[in-house]
Amino acid sequence: MAGKGRIENLKPWRKGQSGNPKGRPKKLVSSLLSELQKEGYAGTTKAEIEATCLILINLPADRLAAIAKDEKAPLLFRATAKKLLSSDGYKAVLELIERAIGKAHQSIAANVSMLNLEAANEAVREAIKEYNLIGSG
Repeated sequence: MAGKGRIENLKPWRKGQSGNPKGRPKKLVSSLLSELQKEGYAGTTKAEIEATCLILINLPADRLAAIAKDEKAPLLFRATAKKLLSSDGYKAVLELIERAIGKAHQSIAANVSMLNLEAANEAVREAIKEYNLIGSG
């Protein structure tokens, strides 16, 4: 007797019959994007996001509050304004600056003597030789 989930229960499709009669489901994201584009909405470029961040961090609190409450303002503006007005607004400012400008570069001084460098180069050469011997054998 064939039980549930057994290979005996598999049946091939009849010739000309589809295994998926309703077809492949439409892609939600692409269909939503095309719908929004037909309505006149466009994507935001990296330059626009950077400019938004740099402008919003320079606005006074009352202007940020007005943007945060404006239902017609783009979500990028409203969400950023709300975050800047929150209790961790200072952290938000730092994150926005890093996002728009980039993180500050930090230099590290290293003092490497030529003797240590030669020893390291020799160790690398030996490791490559051993790898080649193992890899070919």
